[in-house]
Amino acid sequence: FLLVNNGGKTNKRRKFKTSDETKEGNIISSIMLFFPLIDNDGVDLEKKYQQYNLGKIIPKNFFPIGEDPRSNLICMSLDGSDKGSIYHCEMDYFDYLKEGCELEKQHIRLIATSFSKFLNSLYEPHS
Repeated sequence: FLLVNNGGKTNKRRKFKTSDETKEGNIISSIMLFFPLIDNDGVDLEKKYQQYNLGKIIPKNFFPIGEDPRSNLICMSLDGSDKGSIYHCEMDYFDYLKEGCELEKQHIRLIATSFSKFLNSLYEPHS
């Protein structure tokens, strides 16, 4: 997908819904940008990896692949029993000023168990 499209924005806003049920319910958001392989206006996969993984903000097995309109991350798990799963990471709840702080688990929500299921679940909002 990334080699063909080099990340980027979708033609139309594509919505998704997290698949995990909590007392707060599902989160509904949309993918605004898939991070490109090649630098595009100062945003690319390598810079996001350095910022969020090497900065120990998201779990070490996560790889940021995109973001929603509120700059929350869309991440793929690269290792473990959930390898390939796609997650929504609510960055609104992360304290950037607190050193050594990782995003808390309650702010990480499952979207889909694979990238293809994630892409297939995207839908256009009704006007």
